[in-house]
Amino acid sequence: MMDHMDEEIEGAEPEEFLTGEDTMTQESFSFFDVLEERTYPKDVVHIYMDEGAAYELDRLSREADTMEVGEDGRPSDEDLKHLNDEYMRLSKRIEDSKYTLYLTGVSDDRIEDAQLVAQEHFEPKKKQRKTASGTIEKYLPEAEQLNFLRYFNAAINALHIERIFRHKDGRWMVAPGADEIAYLYDKAPASEKEKLNTAIQALRVKSTAFERKLDEGFLAKS
Repeated sequence: MMDHMDEEIEGAEPEEFLTGEDTMTQESFSFFDVLEERTYPKDVVHIYMDEGAAYELDRLSREADTMEVGEDGRPSDEDLKHLNDEYMRLSKRIEDSKYTLYLTGVSDDRIEDAQLVAQEHFEPKKKQRKTASGTIEKYLPEAEQLNFLRYFNAAINALHIERIFRHKDGRWMVAPGADEIAYLYDKAPASEKEKLNTAIQALRVKSTAFERKLDEGFLAKS
């Protein structure tokens, strides 16, 4: 999953996450940067790609509840060792499948831009047909319409994902594109996709509220 990570940082977060005060001068200050990057709400979501390991771990838990016990009321040492070994193995599989996604809210304008990106991406796939009036129009074949929706949703979600950390090997993907996020959604378990969708939707609501408050502030001062 996502072997083409863009950056690799050993044992440290990227510079954007390092704590400390920024060096800022009047010349380097950007009002738009403040609005676009620093004021919009942020969130962090952890997702786990190995759904099979999670299922097996749940099965192991139920197996432990029904394990035979001896006269002393305890399972045998052999059974306990097997249980512990399986627990450690499955826990590692789950941890190795963990991705941490750093999310950000974005402006409504950027959401609209995502539709333009998707339309441009699928422009070469359009066909031509003659209308009843004799004019030629372009259209997206039905077979490509679901692919368009998949890519469009991925483009919107990609705007909200600043970077992804893969715990298995400590690598980062910075500013993933629509193709990477579409692949992520193809492979992620339904529960993890729902977790990510819920977080992004919450950020969109908060971003809309932030922009409304910002507009009200400007109107009050004008």
